[in-house]
Amino acid sequence: MILVFVYLLATVLFLALLLSLGVQPKLITRLTGVILFVTGVLGTALYGYAYSVLFPSVPQAVIRTLFSVFCMFLGRNEIGAISAVPALQTPGMQLLIYAVHLMALYTTASAMAASVGARLIRRLHLFLARRGKLRLIFGGGDEALAFAAGLEKTGGVNVFVGRDAALDGKILRMGSLLFTDSEALGAEPAFLKRIGMGRGSRRLELYCLDRSYEENLRYAGAMARNLEALGVASEQTALTVLLEDESDGAALQAGEGRYGFGTVLALPRSELTARLMLRLSPPHETMTFDAAARATEDFDALVVGFGQTGQAALRSLVMNGQFEGSRFHATVVAKGYREQAGSFFYRYPGLQAHYEIDFIDDNARSVSVYDHIRNHCANLNFVALCTGSETENREIAANISACLPISACARRSCFAQTGAWSAWMRTAGPGRPCFRPSCCRATASTAWRWRSTTSTIWPRAAPPGRTGSAATISPA
Repeated sequence: MILVFVYLLATVLFLALLLSLGVQPKLITRLTGVILFVTGVLGTALYGYAYSVLFPSVPQAVIRTLFSVFCMFLGRNEIGAISAVPALQTPGMQLLIYAVHLMALYTTASAMAASVGARLIRRLHLFLARRGKLRLIFGGGDEALAFAAGLEKTGGVNVFVGRDAALDGKILRMGSLLFTDSEALGAEPAFLKRIGMGRGSRRLELYCLDRSYEENLRYAGAMARNLEALGVASEQTALTVLLEDESDGAALQAGEGRYGFGTVLALPRSELTARLMLRLSPPHETMTFDAAARATEDFDALVVGFGQTGQAALRSLVMNGQFEGSRFHATVVAKGYREQAGSFFYRYPGLQAHYEIDFIDDNARSVSVYDHIRNHCANLNFVALCTGSETENREIAANISACLPISACARRSCFAQTGAWSAWMRTAGPGRPCFRPSCCRATASTAWRWRSTTSTIWPRAAPPGRTGSAATISPA
């Protein structure tokens, strides 16, 4: 019975150590660093004590100690060399010695997995997660990584397909896989079987985010044909695809007598950016409501820039910024907006007629814009930065946010930038801190709460009396 227990316990521990190599590389790197430090200290202490007893010469004891510690990490032990030390022969000390050697071997195995076997371990991790939702993201580069990071909290497994092998390291650090082979790029049945797709299997969410609309259409079509060949039901699938013409997505939708994806969302890049903006920074989170779910304040938005992304942001705010009991108002700041938005006014002629939307034909750095902010900052809920330049977005966000606490006591404001930088959600109001330090009440938390879709957001302390969260929007 004791022998069976020993075999069982040893097997369980071995499998646990093996599977732990399949966790996210960022986590395993931290764990390995801690184990390396602890193992080095304990190994030096154990071998140092033993050789100080066995060898009268200090230099000889030091050299043998270093040699034995290095041997631990190479899979060789010097336990026999210190067997003549009585203090190390007790059961407790023997257990400690073998535990230290096991940690050394684990550190070495982790390093090998990170350098030469990471992909194999990731595939093992993917094999163990063959049930549940699978998100397959085609193309997109760094923007796709930022997008996928925002979806991780919904559960499921992320798999990337693309030609940019340079992203492999970043994707592995996310705990995901990148496939660059021809089978993956062609969405061939062999690849689909590798990721666990088949008749009656898991749900697939396909995101075609390549910069080339033609490549997105090609990949989605190939995926649909091969999913049909594998017998995957349309109800198990969903497609989000970037296309220049949204109507092109209709051919990919399942219909009577025609195989296709169960749900299809086809939209241009600017529209996807605007929707992501509102998903990460929902307008309702900037509002207050009474017990009857009626808004207790008006919704006031500022849109900086009016290119394709700015136009999509305004339309999304109109659709999502109206609440029972409140008045919707938006101001668009764009120099020469009439010269670049003719098609917008032609397609949506009733927008200005039915909604309170003002336009400022000036640069976002101008005096007229900051006069407007001074007059409206007490009611400003949402600022969408859509200049098309990450640097300019960042500069404008910093300038406006610096002016808000000076100008007035803003009840609640959200900065959303359509770029690969951060956007702030800052809250204030009854029972919550406001912007002006002189009228701020004491709060339980004075730190920013960061909610990011990339790993490049650095938390920083909030100014006194402010709380908030941040979100990142994929570039347009």
